[in-house]
Amino acid sequence: MPHWLKSLLQGHAGSASKSWIFISISALILAGFLSLFIMMGRIPLINKWMFDTQWMRRILVVHVNLALLVSFYSFIASCTILLPEQPPWSRRYPVAIMVSLLSIALMISSIFFTGSEAVLANYIPVVDHPVFVASLLFFGFSICLTIFSKRLLPFRITDNNAGLLPPGAAAPIRSAGVLILISVFIFLISWLITPLDLSTNLYYEFIFWGGGHVLQFANMIAAVGIWIVLYQEISGKELFNTGKISALCYIYTIPVLATPLLLLEGTDSTLYLKGFTLYMSWGIFPVVSVFIVVLLVKTFSLLNNQKSTINFLKNPYSTGLVASIFLTIIGFILGAMISGSNTMVPAHYHATLGAVTIVFMSATYWLMEQYGYSFSSRRNKGLLFKQLLTYTTGQLIFVAGLAVAGSYGLARKVFGQEQIIHAPEIYIGLGLLLFGGLLAIAGGVMFLWNLIASFKSK
Repeated sequence: MPHWLKSLLQGHAGSASKSWIFISISALILAGFLSLFIMMGRIPLINKWMFDTQWMRRILVVHVNLALLVSFYSFIASCTILLPEQPPWSRRYPVAIMVSLLSIALMISSIFFTGSEAVLANYIPVVDHPVFVASLLFFGFSICLTIFSKRLLPFRITDNNAGLLPPGAAAPIRSAGVLILISVFIFLISWLITPLDLSTNLYYEFIFWGGGHVLQFANMIAAVGIWIVLYQEISGKELFNTGKISALCYIYTIPVLATPLLLLEGTDSTLYLKGFTLYMSWGIFPVVSVFIVVLLVKTFSLLNNQKSTINFLKNPYSTGLVASIFLTIIGFILGAMISGSNTMVPAHYHATLGAVTIVFMSATYWLMEQYGYSFSSRRNKGLLFKQLLTYTTGQLIFVAGLAVAGSYGLARKVFGQEQIIHAPEIYIGLGLLLFGGLLAIAGGVMFLWNLIASFKSK
């Protein structure tokens, strides 16, 4: 039996954390492969050779769930395992991980269920088939089984119970864990109270609307936690007082505890639909902006004290931190520019979620080093920088393409012959989308290559 599997079956926290990281990486790679088909389905002249639009939509559904749902929350689950707790392990981990692997297999198999409708609901799109729904339930169960523990309670960190994460990062990661559990609770209640006589689209839209909004809170505060990890790695200093970080996390998280009350009038009510929109519009950016301002001021201060600006920016942890913050700011700006249901909407969320992906990639490199996988040579560090730069550039161009096309009215969630292109600028946007997407995929392939190289180093 391999050592890692033996350790996992014995409940060793380090092995469980590594297993969740590997699941996150694998999901991102699979999603990148599927995105090739999605991009080709949008490009004129190419898309006529593709399969029917329902097949394309099923691929899109699985791509989104692998890239966001599975990859993000597997990564966050890995981080929560590393928070302080006594005892620092649980025999639930192997069960949770095996269930998550089953959920991924079921999710991918749903692409091939011909006749099954793909529903492009906001936040969690679905394939309207029992197997796909089961995959979501299994994955949610596996994440809750991993996250739900006294690790989420505030501990006084001492030498006896210190986790792998820096103390300043503990509060944001705890907040992310709490918010994920709240979102799952909202999903379950929404599922129970949503009327069955609705159209398929509205049924799933209403179920995932509330919890999906709460997940965006979890994504951003988890990214903040990793920003703090990377800042401490490049500076050797705490961002600022741990108590102040905890206070900001309380301000960010406590209001969200009241969101289940928005279900009191049902999932088809104005209270539910508008309430969660207002929560996300005004609840995320104030606290995250405080962290952004502090991080930018302190990072530029570090930069001014460096002998070589280029060498500082070539540090993969500096690259990941700066690129993620930059994309987050762009995402906030594009969100304010949304007007109507066009591709400006995915431009906004590809920027913000791209920011989360980049910082998670950078943190994966950091975690792999903590686990004993080496990137220590100058050549390897350079490859990490090039990968993050390639992926970031691809995301920026991809987002720019969506924003350009959306500003000229290209509808979202349409492919092939369904697209109505009435302005030459839309072709420019689609060209940018294709080029940026291919560049981002190249960055994803480089990410995999770097990780494989680190495996060989151990």
